[in-house]
Amino acid sequence: MRVPRPAGLPAHAWVMSATDSKQGSSWLFGAIPDLLLGCGGFYFVLFAGMSWLDDSFRAAIPLGVLPLVVLATGVPHYGATLLRVCERQEDRRAYSRVLVAVSLAMLLTLAVGLRSATVGSLILTVYLTWSPWHYSGQNYGIALMFLRRRGVAIDRASKGWIHAFFVLSFALVALSIHAQVPGAEYAPIQYQGAVYERLPLGVPVPVQQPATFALALACAASLGVACVRLRRAGASWRDLLPPAVVAASQALWFAVPALARTAGWFQGGGPLAADYAIYAFLWVGVAHSAQYLWITSYYAKRSAGADGPPAASAFFGRYGVKVLAIGAALWVLPALVFAPGALGDVPFHAGLGALVAAVVNIHHFVLDGAIWKLRDGRIARVLLRRDEAALPAPVTPGSGRAAVARSLARKAAWAVGLACVGVYAVAELEYEWGARAALERGDLERARTAVERLARLGRDGAALRVNTGLLEAERGDLDAGIAHLERAVALQETSDARSGLASLHARAGRIDEAIAGYRRALELDPDSPRLANNLAWLLALHRRDDPRSVSEAVELARSASSAMGGRNITALDTLAVAYAAAGQYPQAREVGRQALALARLEGNPEQVQELAAHQAAYRRGEPWRPGEPGEPGEPGEPGE
Repeated sequence: MRVPRPAGLPAHAWVMSATDSKQGSSWLFGAIPDLLLGCGGFYFVLFAGMSWLDDSFRAAIPLGVLPLVVLATGVPHYGATLLRVCERQEDRRAYSRVLVAVSLAMLLTLAVGLRSATVGSLILTVYLTWSPWHYSGQNYGIALMFLRRRGVAIDRASKGWIHAFFVLSFALVALSIHAQVPGAEYAPIQYQGAVYERLPLGVPVPVQQPATFALALACAASLGVACVRLRRAGASWRDLLPPAVVAASQALWFAVPALARTAGWFQGGGPLAADYAIYAFLWVGVAHSAQYLWITSYYAKRSAGADGPPAASAFFGRYGVKVLAIGAALWVLPALVFAPGALGDVPFHAGLGALVAAVVNIHHFVLDGAIWKLRDGRIARVLLRRDEAALPAPVTPGSGRAAVARSLARKAAWAVGLACVGVYAVAELEYEWGARAALERGDLERARTAVERLARLGRDGAALRVNTGLLEAERGDLDAGIAHLERAVALQETSDARSGLASLHARAGRIDEAIAGYRRALELDPDSPRLANNLAWLLALHRRDDPRSVSEAVELARSASSAMGGRNITALDTLAVAYAAAGQYPQAREVGRQALALARLEGNPEQVQELAAHQAAYRRGEPWRPGEPGEPGEPGEPGE
């Protein structure tokens, strides 16, 4: 029986709403795995842990661990979609045009996004908005699947109320993504240092806040009406348990966080707090991916003609290896092809990784909507039957040269896919526990090794190069430090890379290069008091014969000191040096006196001695003249 597709419902969710229920098991893998994985109950355990333990939970499982969790869940779930399209000959015939068209379109989109920050930002915004709709559609379909497998009669009105709950909860998230309320954004992406940014529609606060409360009430009401109608239709509480867990997952993934962050509730800590959003959302992605693998692995086994109820461990066999290899290739190959030094010029951690994630997800969303359709009768027969009769096994391809060639091509593809698994794992390990951990503990040798390995894997990055270069200089190798900083600038011209390179040029006595570097860094980050201070310092000390440079130094130093509240010792010292360079000795003595008094209060004898020497020069009517560039007179990092 063909059921009309509800308007606005994703195709992959509609397939699970067909009516064809028979006597037999109403579970797929069994009650416990179905409730934990298929219905999303696994996330309840995570949510409780995050709520109860808060920062201790994040310390035990830090953000850097999650990419490896994603390797075991998220990466294979993308592979499951592509395997569904390509493994069977009839599926290849049915979907090959869609696959080729979507893949080419996504590659073109990626290439354009890497050339245009605006296009790339738009792609990321589409991905962020579409993701919760994709998740909601999957939850809706699974809820209806469980009801149908239990023989629950669902009329059009009841189905509409269930559908309304999932649509309204998505609307809550979409509203928060595109709102102007600070901290209310759901699942933001950290774009600091990246070339892309989220492009919200900018729903104004007077609209967003009341609309959020109205949607939350409507969401709860639609779920309540659906429950009442299903009970009146004869559904038992046991029948309603699986879809109720799915609905609770949907609320905990989307509706509750969006409402809490908009209203300012539970913001002291835990998964509902705004500063927890990225971490919590990654776990939502893990739960969604596990849910997708749960149902696709069941479908794959039934479609292959296997008899008997599938075991929960079935995924970890041949099917699991396949989807992991395919998913890893989807993630790794575009990042390698478009890495700096190949076809792209945006470093992985400066935007390439986020853009690849967006494109791979949109590719997945489109294919997923294309393949899970009721017109493919196999899907309805597998997912909605309650008996355990397997479908006929697919026909094994014949022999001959063509078959041998296909076999070799498959083996080569699996080899590439498994190599991509290794590349993904090594890259994540080297980034988090190689480069970053080594730099934090000052292990220069390990940091060098990790940075070079990451470069070979297409993960070279400006931030890592900056920190490694500064550590090289700190250990006495200025040339190596400058080489790393120059590579950082070539990868991505950031204010940190430019200012770091300028500081090393200053230490090496290359004052012209240092001044030019700080000027460029200040152009990239004009609101930075640190950069203004450092440029003022160099101009005051090394351009005293140029009135325009001295005047500029005074203005920059005033601006920097004011921005830091007028009580930062380094900034006050720079301003005094600039006044003295301009011949304004009374002002230099007054500002220098303030700096010296603060240094005495802090109890730093070396700083007190240096500032006293500066004051002595001002009292003699002379500018302060330090030793070689880079000695104690050069400013450190002003405090905030």
